[in-house]
Amino acid sequence: MALHKPIDIPLPPTNNWVTKQRVENTVVIFADLSGFQQFAADYGDMTCMGVVEGLFEKFDEFARLHQLTPLKTNGDQYIAVGFSARPKHILPRSFNTNIHQRASLKESLSRSVRDAVSSAFHFACKARDEVNSHPLLVSSSCYLRVGIATGPVIAGRSSRRLGNFDIWGATVNRAAMLEQFTAPNTIAMCDRSGSLLISPEHNRPLLHGNHLLLYPKYLKTKAEGILAHIC
Repeated sequence: MALHKPIDIPLPPTNNWVTKQRVENTVVIFADLSGFQQFAADYGDMTCMGVVEGLFEKFDEFARLHQLTPLKTNGDQYIAVGFSARPKHILPRSFNTNIHQRASLKESLSRSVRDAVSSAFHFACKARDEVNSHPLLVSSSCYLRVGIATGPVIAGRSSRRLGNFDIWGATVNRAAMLEQFTAPNTIAMCDRSGSLLISPEHNRPLLHGNHLLLYPKYLKTKAEGILAHIC
C-alpha cells in the first residue's frame, strides 16, 4: 500500500493533523480498475505494475490540478479526498448576529462545498478518460469505476507506529461501497454529491452527458440504500 502525505488543503491542519478531528463537508473519492485480474493474467505482474504506477502518477496530477489530496493506493485502488474551504470567520451563534452576515457566510460555505464536489467529479472524468485511452487496459476490458461521497469524516494521523494521515467514517464507507458496486466505466455519486452539482443560478445540473438518478437493487441491498447519481 502506497501512502501519500496530504498536499496543501484548504483546511488548516491542527498540530500537523496529529490530533484526529472531525471535518465536515469532505468529499471522498474511491477509484479502482474493474477487470484488473484478467489484465494481470494477460500481461503479467511487472507490466501491470508499470501500467498502474504510470496511471496513478497521472491521477496525482489530476488531483493536484483540482486541489484534491491523493490519500493512498492499494493495488489497483486509488483514494483521494477533497476538503471544502471554510469561511474566514466562524459562523456566529449570537442571537443578535446580523441576518445578512449569517446568510453571506452560509452561502460562502455552500459554494466551497459545491466547488469541492465539482473538483471531485472533474477529477473522476479525467481519470476515466485516461484509462479509456490506454490501449493495454482497453484490450483487456479493464475500466475505471469511481465512487464519490460527501459528508463528515474523522481526519488525522493514525496512532499506529507506521501510520500516516488517513480518514475514517461513514462517508468513507459510502464512497467505497459506491465504487465497489457500480458498473465498470461508471462514476457513482451519493445523492448529496449529485445534488451539490446543481447550478443555483440556473437550477440545472452542472454535469454533462447522460446521467441517471436511480435506486439500483445492488446499491439498495449492499450499500445501505444509497441513492446514487450514475455518470
